[in-house]
Amino acid sequence: MERGKIAQWLFIGLAIILFWQFGGGGGLFGKGSAEIAPRPPAITMPTDSKESPRLAEDSCTVQGKRFEAELSSRGASLRNVWLSDYMTTAGGTDRLNLVAPTREDTAPLSTSLRLPSGDANQVPSDVLDWKITERKADACTFVYEDASSRVTKTIRATDKPFELETSIEVKNIADAPRKHRLAVDQTSWKTKAETEGSLGRISEHMTEVITATNDKTERLGPDAFEASDYKDPEFTPEHWRRTPGAAKWVSVSSVYFTKIAIPLEGPAPAAESWIDEQWTPGVAVADRAKDPNFGHVYHARLAYPEVELAPQATQTYKVLSFAGPKERDVLAAVSHDVGEVINLGTFSPIAKVLVGYVNILHRAVGSWGWAICLLTITVRMLMFPLSISQIKSSATMRRLKPEMDALNERYKDDPAQKGLAVQELW
Repeated sequence: MERGKIAQWLFIGLAIILFWQFGGGGGLFGKGSAEIAPRPPAITMPTDSKESPRLAEDSCTVQGKRFEAELSSRGASLRNVWLSDYMTTAGGTDRLNLVAPTREDTAPLSTSLRLPSGDANQVPSDVLDWKITERKADACTFVYEDASSRVTKTIRATDKPFELETSIEVKNIADAPRKHRLAVDQTSWKTKAETEGSLGRISEHMTEVITATNDKTERLGPDAFEASDYKDPEFTPEHWRRTPGAAKWVSVSSVYFTKIAIPLEGPAPAAESWIDEQWTPGVAVADRAKDPNFGHVYHARLAYPEVELAPQATQTYKVLSFAGPKERDVLAAVSHDVGEVINLGTFSPIAKVLVGYVNILHRAVGSWGWAICLLTITVRMLMFPLSISQIKSSATMRRLKPEMDALNERYKDDPAQKGLAVQELW
């Protein structure tokens, strides 16, 4: 190809990238339109009045393997997850926190038991004010009790890195049947500035929700939750996107870190997701993408079926949570196929084989550099049979080069005669 053509295509490619990043493409979040996507029913909060004030907030800390978690009595959910061996800056002393500043209604590991409607609800609101009844180094126990319910939620660290096991027991102490529907959320909050890449480079804070069922695995970004998408059959009447099949796990993941929820005990749940737009109050809808505070709250949840409890009956649930880095060995120890949170792209089957092989080589030689060299040699050897014809052609060209040079010199002013001479030579 002529140099002018190469330069032309490079210029066109650069123009497309710049246009997508700064022009009509609008980047990841788009320019923003006046149309707002439907939202699930508003999360209900406990009443707070002079007659019935909310309980004072309390906290409890769980020390796990390679992490420390702080939980709040408001929602019995996570407020902080500090990773012991990951720092905010290279050589720094501040531990990385996987939970961004968040409201109590959008905190990770929040559990809702309330049905959207009906008179026989087991609990009065989605977010509950709990009492911390037991504190241990590796576990916290929360209890909520009113005239009709006693709910116990215990969150403890397992013996594996970055794992928390949540046990929930719902008891109906009313004199009539009551209904509940459990939902366990993993969430994350990211602004537009955090997730934007630069000239084709993906930001390390780029986030997606992943829902894995026995039917399929879906990876979804904000573009799957635009206003027009809610007409699709995947969306429930409550405007959550449901992946077909029984849930294996759900996750909110960035490039290097992930928060996962895995059902262990209880009725089979569904895997649902929702990505909510948020921006500064008062900013016009059409201008929301220009707001520096514009971003998304990413929700992935285990949505259990409705359960009706007779008086004095109980229902138990158990959920395993993982909040940590996407280290292959650590994820393999979690099992439940959670290694799928590592996004290897379109050529995932091939990439899995190559990544697995380079890990084997690393364990054998103890050096990533040598492992990559051996991987390169192996691939070249496997590709050698496909390269034989090219090698033979190159050898022939080298043998004929002196005669080709002579023909080029002899017929440099006569292209037609040079073409005939080259054909005779071949």
